[in-house]
Amino acid sequence: MYRLRQRSRKFKYNLLNWLRKYFGVYSSSRRRKYANDRGVALPLVIGIGLLMLLLAITVITRAQSSQINSSNLKQAAQASEVAEAGVIQIQSLFNQFRQLPRITLENITVSPVQTTWTRAASIFPAACGTTSSTSTLLNSILKKNGTITPAWVTLDSNRRFRVISYDYSPVTTSGVSSNATVGAFTVPTSTAATSVVVTPSNYLTSGGSVYGQISGIPGTLTNTSGSYTFKSAIALSSSVSISANSTFYPISNTNANNDTGIGNLWVEGQVLSGTTVIGTSGLQVGIPVNPGDIQTFPIPGTWIGSTFDTISNNRFDADTLLGCNIDPAEVNVVPPRTKKKTEVMLPEAPTPPAGTVNLGSISGNGTYTLPRTSGYNPATGAYEYIVNSISGNGSVYINPNYKVTLYLQGSIDKLTDIVYTNQPSAYPSGYPPFNVSTPTTTVTLSAFTVPTSGASVTTTPSNLSYLADGQSVHGILGSGNIPGRLSRSGLIYSFTPNAAPSSAITVSVNSVFTPSTSFKPPNFKIYGNGPAGSSICIKGNRDIYAFILAPNYAVGMTGTSQFIGAVWASGWGIYPNGNNFTCSSNNPNVVIYQNASWDDISGLAPVNLPPIVQPIQTWNKKEAT
Repeated sequence: MYRLRQRSRKFKYNLLNWLRKYFGVYSSSRRRKYANDRGVALPLVIGIGLLMLLLAITVITRAQSSQINSSNLKQAAQASEVAEAGVIQIQSLFNQFRQLPRITLENITVSPVQTTWTRAASIFPAACGTTSSTSTLLNSILKKNGTITPAWVTLDSNRRFRVISYDYSPVTTSGVSSNATVGAFTVPTSTAATSVVVTPSNYLTSGGSVYGQISGIPGTLTNTSGSYTFKSAIALSSSVSISANSTFYPISNTNANNDTGIGNLWVEGQVLSGTTVIGTSGLQVGIPVNPGDIQTFPIPGTWIGSTFDTISNNRFDADTLLGCNIDPAEVNVVPPRTKKKTEVMLPEAPTPPAGTVNLGSISGNGTYTLPRTSGYNPATGAYEYIVNSISGNGSVYINPNYKVTLYLQGSIDKLTDIVYTNQPSAYPSGYPPFNVSTPTTTVTLSAFTVPTSGASVTTTPSNLSYLADGQSVHGILGSGNIPGRLSRSGLIYSFTPNAAPSSAITVSVNSVFTPSTSFKPPNFKIYGNGPAGSSICIKGNRDIYAFILAPNYAVGMTGTSQFIGAVWASGWGIYPNGNNFTCSSNNPNVVIYQNASWDDISGLAPVNLPPIVQPIQTWNKKEAT
């Protein structure tokens, strides 16, 4: 600008000198002729100067405007980057609190801060290793709603973000997709269905149900002849009051909880210079969310939810899941079996259907045979019984050709034997475990005689590689349908009957041995329905083929017994509250052999099987609010 003024002054000076010189050479007549034009020079000079000044101002203004626009674009780009960083923070939050992607964000209370996210996070455990900073982030989030302003989350001294909203909706092909309004009611600590008023009243057809959430509590809404009930998906630590006009958000468009959905996340980012906001940008992303797939969740042979006896030398030939507060270093598994922590909760134990036969308490030193002639449930194909407790040094005889389920209401105190036989006689001791790679094809055997003593008899199969060395398989032999096990030790095969025959049985050459497809460990199930402090203690030297699910129980084994199947309980060798359990053992032998699949125990799934969050599908910029 200074140089421009200098040039303007110099131009004026030169112009005036030229004009003086020019007019000075005129003749007197000429000067008289143009005497009337002498006042033109000064206005002309001033006009030209003003024109040049305006031109300079225009150039400078455009340069400054370009610089400002460039700065604004840079600040907007920085704010957009902050919004993207906020999206990444929320994705990290989803990895820690893994139920949140299917929960629409709503404010429940503002002081203190509580949202559907904070409530869901208090109901379901966080992933193992969740840090306090993640919890702080969760407590900082509020949905923007009217006068409610979400808190800013600081990334550093000049960057911050906030969540404006998060809405989840199922991808609907049938069923319902819209929200409903519910009246005031209380969700109990149990998972019992609770009456609730729903608007509109025809939200579901009679007999219809849908899985969703109310105020962060997931569960199933059902219409029974015009009357609605809500059943929480998980038992709560304390009852929760739901205020009137709360919203029911469908998570799945049916009651199956197996629909995909989309979560729409709106995040706003800001850039600051000191305390002054210099850039704001919004970003909305679409996040596909798929339901958890039980088949991708490896079934554990041992699942201990909360406590483990640290002095136990027990070994587990089973993939093992442990609660977040159990140190895997304290648990001995047989390679290549795995052990790891998980926040996934044990399934709830099924409760007995109406009309289930109640056997009362089983006690004493005698024997008890199952199944009885009554108790068959055609829906499950099993004989089902309620048992209050089992105690004493007696034995329970179970026919291996039938499915038997016990709904245990109390404890099992030192049950000596669970015997598998289709004859009322002692089952041979040392029954070997099932191997995971149990063959499914038949094999023919050489001739031999089954003695009345029930002892093992050597034989030769048509396929010498039918079993691996040390492997055994249970099955049926020959036309006489003799139940027993075929075993291999080195190159020697032997057949052992389940029970001693009343007279010797001659087995002809090429008799067919058929491995059992019906007798599996999960055919015998024990569901522990007892309260906290209940226990299952098994002693003796018999192997037990069963599946045990006892979420509130401590489980332990003494003696030389081995468990074949799966054991899922709250504590091993110690009560969940940390009290000593007299059934713990320091036996270094393998106590659990895994033999179960999800197909064997269909209908059971973890309470909080995490959904699968897919990569972000859509990105859209949003105007600053």
